[in-house]
Amino acid sequence: MRFIKTLVMLLGTVLLSGLVALGIAFGIASLGLLGACAEGACEYAALFLAFPVLWIGLLLGTAVVYGMRRRKARDQ
Repeated sequence: MRFIKTLVMLLGTVLLSGLVALGIAFGIASLGLLGACAEGACEYAALFLAFPVLWIGLLLGTAVVYGMRRRKARDQ
């Protein structure tokens, strides 16, 4: 049961952070911060540049918070 809970939390974290990163990346693109949108160039920049960086950052941030919470629970 513990393995299933960990697996569900991991998959949920990956999916949720991916969706959030995708939303932020396309939000940045719609503001024009990734260059001109001629022929969809800003969408390509959002998908292949901003999205992976944001996704990795969100996953690392979540892992750090989860690790701190586990350490705190283990120490009590």
